[in-house]
This record gives sequence, structure tokens and C-alpha cells, in this order.
Amino acid sequence: MRLVLSSLVAVVCCATLSCEEPGGRQPPPATSKTASSVAPSTTTSASTSVAQRPRSAHEGRWVGTFEAKKSEVTVPKGVPYSTWDKDDGSARAGKCQIELRIDAAGSVRGHVKGALGELVATGIIDKGMLRVGLRPADPNAPNAMSGVLTGPAGNKAITGTLTVSNHDGSLARSAKPTLNHK
Repeated sequence: MRLVLSSLVAVVCCATLSCEEPGGRQPPPATSKTASSVAPSTTTSASTSVAQRPRSAHEGRWVGTFEAKKSEVTVPKGVPYSTWDKDDGSARAGKCQIELRIDAAGSVRGHVKGALGELVATGIIDKGMLRVGLRPADPNAPNAMSGVLTGPAGNKAITGTLTVSNHDGSLARSAKPTLNHK
């Protein structure tokens, strides 16, 4: 559970830090004087940067297979949490297939099928790094898994780290999928 929580915190932080100044402070609100003097140049530079943004080098279809295995979860000494001792590693472990489609802007959509159940993948690839959230296609399925897939992206292959868990964290699985550009 700690592994999953760490991954989710990282995803949330990535999403929120872009709106903050260094040190975690929120930027000061714009006054009407500031907003009117900044708005024309901001609009111009924003539209210019979108028009000049290069197409993603990773655009296209990416596929791969992997073996989901029991994750090793550590609990700090003195914490009486033995849930993972009951997990023999057989549930939600085994072969899986993954397919991702990356558009020209770097947006990622796809799915995972197999031992982990059916997962929906959404995310982004930016500056050579893949960041994808995984959620269950059917959140009411027994032991529905959710988590993240992250990793560096090469021109012909993406090798990432996938970590998922069920709703209460009693099952934690991980894998090192490699996706190839098709």
C-alpha cells in the first residue's frame, strides 16, 4: 500500500506543482492592472508556442507483453500490518498485454489486459518520459487493480515500471514492461 500511495502522491504532485512557485507557494493573484498589461503578450506567446511545438517523436502505436508479479512491500518496524503476509502471490499475477497509442501532442491512451484484469491507461509522454495512470475498466470487479506506469522512452522501445494494487492495498503487483513501436 505504501508503494501505491507513493506512486499516487507522485502523480498528484506532478499535476499540482506546475501551478505553484518554487517552494510550494501559490503564485500571487493577478490584479486587473497586471492582467490587462500581461494578457496580450501571454496570448500571443501561448498561441505561438502551440503552433511551434514539434510533433511527438513517439507518435503511434506501442505494444508489449509482461509478467505481473507480487510486489515486495515493506512496512516500517513496529507497524503491526500483516496483510501482505496473507498474499501468496498467485492472485492477479501472470501474463499481460499492453497497448498504448500516443498522439502528435504526446497524449497517451491505451489498455492493459490479462492477469491484472482490464485496465484503462491515460497519460502523457514528455521530454522522453512516459507517465501513465492505470485504472480498472470495471471498478467493481473483484480485486480491481489501479496504479501507474512510468519510464524513459527511447525511439524504438519504452521500458517502464508498472506498479498496481487492489482497492485496499492487500494485493500489490509490479512488472517491467517493454513496449515496441509498431
